[in-house]
Amino acid sequence: MIFALESFPDYRPAAILLAAIQGKSLNLDPVVLLLSLGFWGAIRGVTGVLLSTPLTLTAMVIMAQFPGSRWIAVLLSGDGDPDGRAGAEAPAPPRHSEAS
Repeated sequence: MIFALESFPDYRPAAILLAAIQGKSLNLDPVVLLLSLGFWGAIRGVTGVLLSTPLTLTAMVIMAQFPGSRWIAVLLSGDGDPDGRAGAEAPAPPRHSEAS
């Protein structure tokens, strides 16, 4: 990130690069991260800019837990799988032992 700040005369390309890197590692869409950065920066200033990614990630995780808001979490996620269930195998059903 520091190299990107040094390489470009403006901070915008470095911000786009940071959003793309964070989006890939956090499973958030980079465009959502940039919009979140602008939104929270306009609302809360520098504090909002620093907290924009954690707030967006938290919102995505919470929305993924409820069927009514899961579609929003899918839109916010980078790969359409906000909680990583697609690659996991289904849990085995619980075994009930017959105790007499």
